Amino acid sequence: MSEAFFSLLFSIPIFVLMIVLIVVSIKGMNQNVAGMLNGHQIQILTGYGYARLVVDGNTVDEINSHYMYTAKLQGKVEDFDIVVNIGTGFCRRRLTTFINGIKQDVLSN
Repeated sequence: MSEAFFSLLFSIPIFVLMIVLIVVSIKGMNQNVAGMLNGHQIQILTGYGYARLVVDGNTVDEINSHYMYTAKLQGKVEDFDIVVNIGTGFCRRRLTTFINGIKQDVLSN
């Protein structure tokens, strides 16, 4: 009986840790990064199964997939080319935004 008790006592914290990591990972998929570019509102939204690049309230590029590990969103505002690389980080999505080839820290995380 004591062997089963110790086995149960050891497995409960591992189970709780797994549940916490799953919840944090699902929460980390939901990213909302926003910024301004020449008076235009740029917003990058990600969640479970989607990624969107929104400019002034209009979706300019969107990806819908439940198996999205890496993705690229592209858009254009005036003479500015916007490229958003989406990758996986530790328990969250990693967003890296480039405008005309220059990394934008405000629109990245």
